[in-house]
Amino acid sequence: MAEAAIYQRHMQCRTQGARAVSSRIVLDLDSGAKTFDHVLLGTGYRVDIARLGILSPELLGKIARVDGSPVLGSGFQSCVPNLHFVGSYAVRSYGPLLRFIAGAPYTAQAVTGAALAGTAARGADQSMQASDRALGAVAPNLLPPR
Repeated sequence: MAEAAIYQRHMQCRTQGARAVSSRIVLDLDSGAKTFDHVLLGTGYRVDIARLGILSPELLGKIARVDGSPVLGSGFQSCVPNLHFVGSYAVRSYGPLLRFIAGAPYTAQAVTGAALAGTAARGADQSMQASDRALGAVAPNLLPPR
């Protein structure tokens, strides 16, 4: 059985390069070279809505955030009315399941419910038309024939 070496990368240590030497891998770190039998790379993703590049600075200034993630209320709505965030942007407020497809049915129902509730003042017909347009853009085969 091969000896296993475990190296945990810390923020103060960076990988400068990697190379194969015989049947092993040498990582050139800013703290020096280390040799391993196997290397597994685990990358992370830091959510920051400011890095999306589609929200104006003015709008970003209105959105409550914690460490770059929007603070969301019911229906995945931010503190800006009718602005909802889903997927990895909802994890801080709703939990890690929302990052995966398994959370999609709940997310779809919650956002649709919030959107329909928000449009109730415009009338039920307009609300249904808006819902149909949104659904048609995402999954046109789910719309009933008219």
